[in-house]
Amino acid sequence: MKNTFKKSYRLEGASYLSLSVYTTGIQKCEPLHQWGPGIRNHYLIHHIVSGKGYYKVNDNIWELHAGDTFLAFPYSEITYYADQKDPWEYYWVGFQGDDADEIIQKSLFSHEKPVLIQSLKLLHPYMPFITEEIFCTLQSEEESIMISNWPVYRKEWEDEQSEAKAELMKNLIRGIRNIRTEMNVAPSRKAVVYLVADDEATGAALEELIPAYQHMISASEVHVQADKTGIEDNAVSVVIDKATAYMPLADLVDFAKEKERLTKEKKKLEGELKRVNGMLGNEKFMSKAPEAKVAEERAKLEKYTAMMAKVEEELKALEK
Repeated sequence: MKNTFKKSYRLEGASYLSLSVYTTGIQKCEPLHQWGPGIRNHYLIHHIVSGKGYYKVNDNIWELHAGDTFLAFPYSEITYYADQKDPWEYYWVGFQGDDADEIIQKSLFSHEKPVLIQSLKLLHPYMPFITEEIFCTLQSEEESIMISNWPVYRKEWEDEQSEAKAELMKNLIRGIRNIRTEMNVAPSRKAVVYLVADDEATGAALEELIPAYQHMISASEVHVQADKTGIEDNAVSVVIDKATAYMPLADLVDFAKEKERLTKEKKKLEGELKRVNGMLGNEKFMSKAPEAKVAEERAKLEKYTAMMAKVEEELKALEK
């Protein structure tokens, strides 16, 4: 087909290095040009500079566009092919070595999510210099990431599980920072943080995210566990949805203020519970409100009831 091309390079004799480039190239594909199903014996990353195509791993298929990046893991069966109407052009780099696994583990790539959708542009406001360098190195179609088009929302980008993890981490950071501020604890003062999760999934998420939030909560250590084993009864607590954080700050805490804070939290929860129970007990509301709204209020009732039980437990512990 006219205007299609492929240029590739393979480096030999570098496989003994801890990290080495195995192959690199660029290709403007014909419509429906396909590789696979097949298996690579090295990592292979593609960055799309124009057009559209599809990447399949097991039963998952991603529709990818200019600015997207996808990674082939070694010994995983993959297939990728160009769109019929707007076939893609991409750059690729294959690499291998003992350090390759560790580098990928620290990246945003995973076996469940082997694609980065417009990630450089989304990261640019927070990491301007690094993303600009990568963007200009990987492609030549656009002069600078700073004047490139902002990504347009696509339904397939939604990831409810990741959103829930981000919300959990955000609530944890906010809660611990707020209580440290109330107690006038200096940010430079480190403390051990114990996190007691209400369920296994929440515990797994908190464990996974430790590297992301540990420095943000000024924690010297973070321990995620299923119960309060090893936690002092008078430890300072922060109640969030589906978990409770504990910090042994006995030498820094004014326990009278801690009791006052929990009492205020209890009063606030009492108000929320009264409001929710009032709505759910209102026949007019229950008969006219949309099912989604009723379900939302019932979920709030369950959430606030659980939080109230935790607060009352902490108040009881302070009185011992």
